[in-house]
Amino acid sequence: EEGIQSNMQSHFGIQPAPTPAPDETVQEPSKSKSLTRKAKREPAPRLPEVTPATAPELIRGARTLWRQGQYDDAIEAVKSVLKGEGLESLSNVDRNDARYLLATIHRDRGDYGKAATLLRLLAAEHGAPTSRLAKLELARVMARHLGDRGQASQLLRQLTADGVNDLIAEESLFELCALHLKAG
Repeated sequence: EEGIQSNMQSHFGIQPAPTPAPDETVQEPSKSKSLTRKAKREPAPRLPEVTPATAPELIRGARTLWRQGQYDDAIEAVKSVLKGEGLESLSNVDRNDARYLLATIHRDRGDYGKAATLLRLLAAEHGAPTSRLAKLELARVMARHLGDRGQASQLLRQLTADGVNDLIAEESLFELCALHLKAG
């Protein structure tokens, strides 16, 4: 190594860089003043408070499950609404909406008897917004799936004869015409 360095000096005029001797002492890391002070504790992040959901929110969630084809989960969700689980209060309108949704889910699953039972309950509540719609749907279930065209025809005639001209009355007329066409 010394020979090489002397050759470099004589031929090129280059001085070798001094190499530091290895230091065998280990230096401890210096502590900064900021670490010696006690660090201020940040408050733990607060979790959002769980508030009771409203019945319409829970019904919307059940409706989403139904649309996704998760019938069992949707039925359980609607039943929990009807039981009042997690709710502060359940109005009659919300109760009827939940029952109608439950009847719709049972109909889509092919449980026509359960759907008809729930629809009969809703149809019997006079003055409820879902009452007329439940009668129409009950007539459809009875005519198409339960084979009771006479009872279905009677319900449809009631919906067209009550003097209310709305979409339900119009649909009832179409269903009544379809029943007459099938009967010949």
